[in-house]
Amino acid sequence: MERVPGTETEGAGKEAGYVAAAQQQEVAPGLSPPICAQIVEGLPTPLVVVDRQYTFRAANAAYLRFRAAARAEVIGRPVEEVTGAETFARIIRPEIDRALAGMVTTVQAWVDYAGAGRRYIEVHHYPLRSGERIEFAAALIRDLTARKRAETSLARYQALFEHARDTILFVAPESGRILEANEAAAHSYGYSREELLSLTIYDLRAPETARLVPQQMALATTTGILFETVHRRKDGSIFPVEVSSVATPWDGGTALLSIVRDITERRRAEEALRQRESEFHRVLESLPDIITRFDRDLRYIFVSPNVERISGTPPSAFIGKTPRETGLFDEEALERSTIYSRRAFETGQVQTFEHRVLAGGRTFYYSVRVIPEFDERGQVVSLLNISQDVTERKQAELERERLLEAERRARAQAEAALRLRDEFLAVAAHELKTPLTSLRGQAELTIRRIERRGVADPEQVRRALEVIRLQVGRLSNLVVRLLDISRLEGGELELERQTVDLVPLVRSVVETMQAETRRHALTLRAPATLTATVDPQRLQEVLYNLIDNAIRYSPRGGPVEVELAEAGPGRVRIAVRDYGMGVAPEKRAQLFTRYFQAAARPVGGLGLGLYISRRIVELHGGRIWAEFPEDGGSRFVVELPTGVV
Repeated sequence: MERVPGTETEGAGKEAGYVAAAQQQEVAPGLSPPICAQIVEGLPTPLVVVDRQYTFRAANAAYLRFRAAARAEVIGRPVEEVTGAETFARIIRPEIDRALAGMVTTVQAWVDYAGAGRRYIEVHHYPLRSGERIEFAAALIRDLTARKRAETSLARYQALFEHARDTILFVAPESGRILEANEAAAHSYGYSREELLSLTIYDLRAPETARLVPQQMALATTTGILFETVHRRKDGSIFPVEVSSVATPWDGGTALLSIVRDITERRRAEEALRQRESEFHRVLESLPDIITRFDRDLRYIFVSPNVERISGTPPSAFIGKTPRETGLFDEEALERSTIYSRRAFETGQVQTFEHRVLAGGRTFYYSVRVIPEFDERGQVVSLLNISQDVTERKQAELERERLLEAERRARAQAEAALRLRDEFLAVAAHELKTPLTSLRGQAELTIRRIERRGVADPEQVRRALEVIRLQVGRLSNLVVRLLDISRLEGGELELERQTVDLVPLVRSVVETMQAETRRHALTLRAPATLTATVDPQRLQEVLYNLIDNAIRYSPRGGPVEVELAEAGPGRVRIAVRDYGMGVAPEKRAQLFTRYFQAAARPVGGLGLGLYISRRIVELHGGRIWAEFPEDGGSRFVVELPTGVV
């Protein structure tokens, strides 16, 4: 609350005096009280009358409008109820008491009104007499809220104007004359305030920028403008400034309010920042590591310049894209990158992983360190990725793994070869021992018979010699196969080709093999004649091997079918079909390899027949394969060209 010196103010004092005089009939003697009441009611200023019991006795229409209240809500009610206890005790009652004591007072204060809100009012209190005694106090109220707020705002702006660190100028838009300037302006330019008010804006501009002033002031007058330029001090030195200028009312006209900020330090900071950025980019370009940053959607927001050297794509092409949209990563790399990036966002912890990048037709490997970046609230807002090229290391690891795998394979092959050698030697020893044992037995038996009888029975000698012949043949076959293997491995086996009729050649083999078995029935289906250019001896060797295998793998006997036929223009086919035990599916891929025997139990032989047969057929330019009919057994097929390939 503020007590105003004196007893009256202009306007309100006159109205108060007029009301008092009207009540005492001093303005126009003879006026009746109703007329006086009309005068009071018609006043534009709120007025109330309160008795000694602090009860409203009268209130004019202006007061009721001010309070947004009906007359019945005021007249006859205690002042405390209408105005509120706090306002009544703090402001109203003390002033009413002074008026009832015969004093005229004026007070100004902020008051909260239920209907009018917070208002700044000036109240004039004065006594009203009934005869010789003061019975009432009148209060004339003026609402000064708008003026008070304007004064407060003006004071604030004046303080802002005087204490602002930026230069503030008011400039005439037509002439550029400086109409007002604050203390910061005087300090910045080195002029006194009085000197500034004698200058124009042209006097403060660097000469090379003065030509731009009319256009800039025109824009400031119409739309407002923000620009940078160069200003000049009293001593002639110049400095960069940022100017914000806009039109504002001024003494019934218009002035330009210009706020001028010295940006010397900002320019220095910007230049230093540019230098640091340039140095930073040079460092990034020289680094072997790739630096990237990602937002929460895993889109690139920064990519170091050296990425172009590696990928051939400029950094700007990455910005706003996801790694998938760049097309540089395979599905496995994308999945790993997404998993570890999401984990970094969720946990706020550094993650490390490796992935593969395909760029420029080459494959690169990177070790990636994912570093979360936090805001002031501790939330992860982005990720900083440092990708180190580990291609050489990875390639060395892969090469080492390849060499280790090759060494493992070589060792396994060597071990397998050793096993095969041992198995072969065991089989060869057995195969060689059997005919040798038979030969020795027959020789010893014949010798004993001769020694016992003095002469040998011709028939017994014949049978013994037949056995010896057969066993020598077996030994010869074993030696031939061993020699063939040696020649094949050394590339020394050569074919002696002849144009022959294949029918008698195949028939002779069938008949020879039939003579060696009684449990098998060999049949031949062939045309009358079929000519081809082959090595007859080697082809017979192939047929012996195939028919011998058919007999061996049919231990219970049964048919063995041999077929000779044309296989199309310029080709012949020889097939050997048995109905024996066949070959287990898991062993079929090894049929034509060295030392392989398909039977679970040994059936004789060195395991070389099919291997030698394949090599002989291939030397002829043909091919050999095996078929396994559904009704059992095996069918081995040889297909040869009829001419020389």
